[in-house]
Amino acid sequence: MFQELLTSIALLLSALSQDQPVQGSQQPQQVTQSQQIQESRSTYRYITPTTVAGRVFVGSYRSIDTDTVKRIYRVRSLHFDTGHCIIASQTPEKETTLDPEGYFSFRLNFTDPCPTDVIYVSGELVMENKVVANGQTFVTQSVSKFGPKPVVNQEPIHFGNVDFIVEAPRQLYTNTRGELRFLLMDQTSKVQVDPQNVEELVIKSSNALLLKIVDGEQLVSKKRLSNVSDGRVTIQALGKDGQAAILLLAKIKNEEGFVQKVSKSIPLTILYKPQEYMIEVENEDQAIILGQTNHITVKVLGSEDLHPLSSEKIVRITIRSLNDRAKLVDLHGNVYDEMSVEEVENGSVDFLVRGEELGTAEFEVEVLLQGLPNQDRLVKRITYPVTRRLNNTITLEYVGTDYNKTSGFFIDTYTIKLRSSRFDGSTMKLTILNPKVDTDWYYQEGNFFTFESLRENPFVYFDGFRDGSFSGSLEQVGEDLLKFSTSKFDLEWLETYRDKLIIIPNGASQDPNYLGGWTITSILNNHEILLQGSIEADRVEQLTFVIGNESRWDPKEETISNIVLDHPNGLYTIRNRQVRFQIIYPKFFGGKDIFINASIGNGRVRVGNSFKRTLTGTKLDMPGSITCKKAPVCAYDLKIVYTDANYGLSYSNFGVTCDGDQVSYFYFTPTNTRCRTRRELEYGGSINLQKTNGWGFVRLCIYPAPVYEEKTDPDTNQTYQVFKEYGTGRVSCKNPAVAVEFPY
Repeated sequence: MFQELLTSIALLLSALSQDQPVQGSQQPQQVTQSQQIQESRSTYRYITPTTVAGRVFVGSYRSIDTDTVKRIYRVRSLHFDTGHCIIASQTPEKETTLDPEGYFSFRLNFTDPCPTDVIYVSGELVMENKVVANGQTFVTQSVSKFGPKPVVNQEPIHFGNVDFIVEAPRQLYTNTRGELRFLLMDQTSKVQVDPQNVEELVIKSSNALLLKIVDGEQLVSKKRLSNVSDGRVTIQALGKDGQAAILLLAKIKNEEGFVQKVSKSIPLTILYKPQEYMIEVENEDQAIILGQTNHITVKVLGSEDLHPLSSEKIVRITIRSLNDRAKLVDLHGNVYDEMSVEEVENGSVDFLVRGEELGTAEFEVEVLLQGLPNQDRLVKRITYPVTRRLNNTITLEYVGTDYNKTSGFFIDTYTIKLRSSRFDGSTMKLTILNPKVDTDWYYQEGNFFTFESLRENPFVYFDGFRDGSFSGSLEQVGEDLLKFSTSKFDLEWLETYRDKLIIIPNGASQDPNYLGGWTITSILNNHEILLQGSIEADRVEQLTFVIGNESRWDPKEETISNIVLDHPNGLYTIRNRQVRFQIIYPKFFGGKDIFINASIGNGRVRVGNSFKRTLTGTKLDMPGSITCKKAPVCAYDLKIVYTDANYGLSYSNFGVTCDGDQVSYFYFTPTNTRCRTRRELEYGGSINLQKTNGWGFVRLCIYPAPVYEEKTDPDTNQTYQVFKEYGTGRVSCKNPAVAVEFPY
């Protein structure tokens, strides 16, 4: 029995003596890291951009497994040094047994795609011996440390030495802007990084209280880009001084799908710029009225923040008249060439001036300052025209169109803006009319689809749009009565109870005193009518005008269609120099022209203007692609509809962008007109207007390109082409829209 035990122990010791010593138990040699990596038998590879798997060679340790002796090698307390890569999970977690060749396998999962070419592994090597003798088991165990052992990537992931090349200001003054230019460069190959490899590029301010990044119309603290490796960005220093930085962060993906992060910080000093002050002079009307008193306001403002200078820093504000066109006056009507104010409130002073002679008035404003290190005197010269009356501008801006599905009406929104606030609180009169078309003659197929209907229709009253004749004239014939004359139209067709006249500005006549709408009181004869109101002249000529009302005959429905204002009486109160109003109209009015009158007052204080608009409705739709196959010509009747309302564009001009593929010609023509033959096209001839019929249909004529085949003359051996057939042509159209109805 004892002999059996001795034999087992001897066998174990004999096996041990043949193994290499445990690593770490011998004296370390001086080996460089690069040598270790090069000589390493431990390797791994990437399974996915976030997962690696490999084997670590610990040493040539041979296990024994007999009936009486067992020896096992295990590793535990494993630590993987992956550099900048963050490990989410690892296998094995605690310990594992070496295989017969002295290796153990591992698997690491990273939190993000992370490229690395070497991983260092360290841990503990456990050698456990079991001896069985005489029915008893004897166990011994020894523990030693190993590593860090380099484990190298079988397929190294190569990134160049990528870095930002930056041109940027090193300092900025407060409330000023600068430009930063950047380039992502592979410093090894001296090549710009392919923009497609840049997953994300972030430009960030380190201190948003001092520094912002300009992004369109906004100031932001962070701006994200992608697929960009060079560019420029504008930075904005705010109102405080101090230290800040612009941070550039890039995530670059290489061909293997791994991501490299590159960053750079550009320090910036923001210096406080002493506030400078300037003179701002306000005259609401930008003119001075002859014989009347006007206000001129002088302000002292910061050039950067536009805040008024505190009153205690203003010694005196002086204004001087430099010629006799205008003089300064006080509240009692006394006239002066120069006036000064020393007690200034809120950095602002209001002066009174009066126009003395027609021409250009000149003034000089002087401001004396104290307590400012960089300024003690400001001077500014200003000029204003002296006129008999003001140019009271009225402008109109289209806001947009909505469709009310419940009522079936389109709603256009507009804003009218006035130059002067002197009319705030006053009432503005709005009138909407379209040129008078009150019979179905205009819409008859033979008339509607011709140019003559725009020029010769006796029921459409408009003038001066095309030939520049401007045949209208106004003459004051009573205290509140005007005579309007024209040599062109039969005005006896007018209906005084509903028709209105609007005078439209032209190159010769554009005075707001007579522009806009007028009420017709009576018809004198074919060429003269009387209007209610007065003007600031005995007679005005060369006027452009339009006559009509807010209704139009709809032959498709055999009814009268009307336009309505959201205020039925057309009276609106002016607030903050503007009026917001809406026009409500049925779908039939889509594509029709209207004229808008905006006027204030009546008589010699009257101010007016007028505007032409084409009612568009909402977005239009039509078939996008039409094919004509192997025919000399194809005629297709297409319907143009409102997308929202699914209703045809009725009796209207339209425009559309179309492209032809394998076609010789294509054009639109009315549905009641045939497509011309190819011979007719070759010999010329006009093509009809682009107009829809009452249901929104228009005809598209397509002429496919001919197909030729090549033949060879057997006698001359020369090739020539012979017509074979007409091919397949295709016309693709997009973006249909209404077009103007009448020339203007």
